[in-house]
Amino acid sequence: MTFHAGFGGRIIRQRTHQPTTKRQGTHRVRGVITVVQEGRFGLLGEDGVHLLMQLSAHCPASIETLQTAQRQGTRVAVDCDDPKGVLVQRAHRIVALD
Repeated sequence: MTFHAGFGGRIIRQRTHQPTTKRQGTHRVRGVITVVQEGRFGLLGEDGVHLLMQLSAHCPASIETLQTAQRQGTRVAVDCDDPKGVLVQRAHRIVALD
């Protein structure tokens, strides 16, 4: 953190970097892919919750595979990071269930 003199000579703190979050582990989510855009996709889970996901750099699945699964309505299982404190989960592995 850096410190700057603010209005009236008060010292204010400014965050100079994003706080790092430790990876909490992975879990498996099952559902149907609803939207595919570039490396991101939406997954409607079996519990009715819609999740936003992004392909990790090491995920073997391709965008074309995701689009095919979306068009066919294929149920998939996605291994992804635990969702603690994040809006978009990183998908590490995607497996077709049907």
